[in-house]
Amino acid sequence: MQGLSVVGAQERVVAKAEYPLLSCRDVRPLISVLLPAAPEFIAKRTAQMALQHQQRQQDIDRHDQRAASG
Repeated sequence: MQGLSVVGAQERVVAKAEYPLLSCRDVRPLISVLLPAAPEFIAKRTAQMALQHQQRQQDIDRHDQRAASG
C-alpha cells in the first residue's frame, strides 16, 4: 500500500493546477479505474470527484466566512 501512496503523491503534484484539492482519496479510485481503462468508468469517477471537490470547497469557504465574521 505504501507504493500506492507514493504514486498518489506524484499524481497530486502533476494534477495540482487542474485539481487543486486532489487528495490520495481521489487518486486511489482513479488508479483502480484507469487500470481497466473503461471510458465510462473514468467519466463517472471524474464526475464524482468534481462533486466532492465542489462540496469540499464550499466547506472551506463556509469555514473561512465563519472565521472572518467571528
